[in-house]
This record gives sequence, C-alpha cells and structure tokens, in this order.
Amino acid sequence: MQVGAGPVGTTLSTVWGVAASLVLLGAGIWTESAVLTTYATLLLATVVGFVAWLDRRRAFPLLAFVVCFVLFLISRQAINATFGTPPNAGGVLGTDIASEEALVQTNTALFLGLSGLLLGWFVTGAPAPSSTPSDSPTMPAIRKAAAFLFVLTIPLQLYTMWSAARIISSLGFFEGRLTAAAAPGYLRVAEALFHISFFAYLAARPSKRGALVSCGAYVLVGAFSLITLVRSEFILSVGLVTMYLYHRQLTYDERWFTRWRVVGMLALMPFALAVMNAVGSQRGRLTASASGYLAPVLDFLRSQGVSVRVVASGYEYSSVVPEGRWYSFGPMIESAQKAIALATGSQAPRLQGQSAERAIEGHQYAHTISYLIAPYDYVRGVGYGSSYIAELLVDFGAIGIFVGSAVYGILLTRATRTLAGGFLATFATLMLLKGALFVPRGSYVQPLVDPLSIPSLVALPLLAATVYVVRAASPSDRQHLRQTRRRRAAHP
Repeated sequence: MQVGAGPVGTTLSTVWGVAASLVLLGAGIWTESAVLTTYATLLLATVVGFVAWLDRRRAFPLLAFVVCFVLFLISRQAINATFGTPPNAGGVLGTDIASEEALVQTNTALFLGLSGLLLGWFVTGAPAPSSTPSDSPTMPAIRKAAAFLFVLTIPLQLYTMWSAARIISSLGFFEGRLTAAAAPGYLRVAEALFHISFFAYLAARPSKRGALVSCGAYVLVGAFSLITLVRSEFILSVGLVTMYLYHRQLTYDERWFTRWRVVGMLALMPFALAVMNAVGSQRGRLTASASGYLAPVLDFLRSQGVSVRVVASGYEYSSVVPEGRWYSFGPMIESAQKAIALATGSQAPRLQGQSAERAIEGHQYAHTISYLIAPYDYVRGVGYGSSYIAELLVDFGAIGIFVGSAVYGILLTRATRTLAGGFLATFATLMLLKGALFVPRGSYVQPLVDPLSIPSLVALPLLAATVYVVRAASPSDRQHLRQTRRRRAAHP
C-alpha cells in the first residue's frame, strides 16, 4: 500500500476483503439471514479499519471512528452471532429487533455507511505534513491562561458530577438525570470552560510533561464521571487523549505507545471493562451473561450495541415519524430557533425536557424515536439515543447514508492536517473530534453541538480575556503588544 503520496492505492487484500463482504451481504439479503449480513458488515468494518491502520499517519482519526462505529452499532449482533445469544436477551441476535428482515435492512444500512467512509478515505488527497509547526509568540500566554482555567474548573467539574450522582442516587438514574440536567448556568459554563481550556492547552503545544499531566488529569475527571452512572464521558475522554498522544508521537517523534505499554493496556482492559459493566448494572441495563477472563469484554460489547435498534426503528416506525423535521441537522435547527427568538424577542418553541410535545414537534431524532418506542418510559427520562445512520436514513434514504458517511470519511482523514496546523486549527479540530467519536451513537452534527452551545459561546470569550490578561502581565508580551499597537497606528 502506498502511504504518503496522493490518494492511497488499494491493495489486493483490500479489494478481496470488499469483494468478500459484498458477496456475504448479497447472500444475506437473498436468504434474509441476519447472521450473514452481520458478518458482512463486520468484515467491511475490518477492511476499513485495516486500510486506516496502514495509512495511520493521516487516517488514525478515521480508525478511531471505525472502532466507535463497531462498538455502538455492530458489536451486539456480532458477539451474539459468534458466541450465542444470552437467554435473557430479546429480539433477533439479542438486538431487541423483532424481525430478521428488519435486522437485515439495518445491517445493509450500516454496510452503506462503512462503504461511504471507505470512499471518503480513498478520495482524500496527500497525507498530513510531517514537519513540526513553529511556535508563535502568543503560545506561552495561551498555555499559561489555559492551564490556569483548566486547574480552576476541575473542582467545579467534580462538584457538578458529585451533585448529579447524589440526585441520581436519590431519584434513580433516569429521573435523576432529568433533574441534574437543569444545573445552574455558572456550572454549565464552568463545564464548557473545563473542556475548552484543556483543548486550548493541548493546541498550544505544551511540553511532553505538560501534555502527560494535563491528559492524565482529563482522563481522571472522566473516570470520576462514572459515579453518575454515565460511561460515555470516560470513553470519549480516553479516545480523545489517545488520538492526541498518537498525533504527538507522529508529529514530534515522542514515544508514547511503545510495544510493552500497549501490551500492558490490553492486559488491563478486561479489568477496566469489568468496572464499566458494574456501572451499567447499577443502571439496570446490564446483566452478566458470560463467564471467564473475557467475560467483561463480551458483556461490555453487548451492552454498547444498543444503537442498532435505533437504526432499525427508522424502518419500523417510518410511517409515523414526522416528516420534514431534518433530524440530521436537528440540534443546529433548534439552536438557531432559540437564537432568532432571542434576537427578535419572539416566542421560541418550548422544546425542553422529555415530553410528548418535545418528541413530536422537535427536530432531534433521539427524542422522537425514544418516544415512539416507549412513550411512558420516555417521559420518565429513559432514552435510546440516536445514530447518524438513522438520521440520514429518515431524512435522505440510502443514498444519504452513503454520501453523508463519505463526507465524514473525508473530514476525518483530513483532520490530521489541521491537527498539525496552527493554534486555531488544532484547537478547533480537537473540539470537533471529541463529538465526532460519538456520531455513530449521536446526531450527524454532533461535533458542532458542544462548540456552538450557549455555555461554550460564553466560555470562549472568558478564555480569550484570560489570555489577554496573561499577555499584558508578561514583560516580553507587553513589549510585543506595544509594538503591535504602533504598527497598527502607523498603518491604519
């Protein structure tokens, strides 16, 4: 495989892998076999992951995305097809999907999504530059300001999680999450500032020691979030930090992932997953169904594959899902409605909490499909989440899944270029990558949800103001600012 010059050429093994997956998919559709279509989808995911691994210098974000795709959308039916379906699991291959035909259709949709990712990688141009970017005069001030805000917001973030855990312990997971979501505005801004300051610190290219300490603190805070019985924050924090450190290994020639470190992490994985499974059991959504050393791995993979039902429900409830809601862009539509209402003084649609009105009149597929599947549970706070595959399917059909996934294939492959760019490019890429990892289980525009939220839009000026104060307090930066003002005065 050619790596490093223009679009990467496919190898014979890749071609054979794609061909074999197509044959399996065709046989599965012809015989209406959920097992064959599951293996076809898993094989194609392996092919996409394989080419991303071989081309990892520019495609490691795509590799991370494929891992999340398999985890959230394929793992449950693949594990059950291979190791057997637990007796307490419902539906075909334990997916809670009633008919085999529906699971065949769902696997076909997932196959289209993976095909689009592969096409997006294939058409992307040259790899990211390997040279280390130069440091600008503003970087030291950004590092100091970001580190200060990051340390300052850690206690507030921990307090927010602890408060949410107390509420959940008192009211139960689903009702407690609804109550905890209505946190005071200053805590929501502090939470946004915690993430934004961390991304800004990393984008300012800290030393190896600074990167190790900040990334370790970020992952530990993510681990602390497990007391709220939510696992996604910890998983995403580990995924983002792993991608960043691997980027540093490629760009700065630092050794973060040696052979023995990787072996050690893999050996510890079953124990870490056992903790994650314990958190899931506290929510009442996980029952141990396997035994042996790999039991935590199998149980974890089964518990994470819930989003496949969301995609299948797009077929099952196609006749009752409201039309013209444009779920693929739902969070942005609702944010724009609120912003327009605020600017014009008009009445914005009241789309808060989990109510029938919120589910039917809103633009977020996670609310709509959760209400249609289980109306009573939904208003109590239960939800099934979303998936970009399901949203594209409802809005644009099969062609939408393919094209929308190809867009992500292109953007994820190009992300290595912007990670190696200047401060703003790296900062924006880190913010978007955190949301991108959750796209298989979230909205198509998930990467934009947090950066464009009101707390984030408040936190960004706070970061900029802190950087300005730090620069003004530094003798060298004061001189640089005076010279900049003189140049601007001389050339208005």
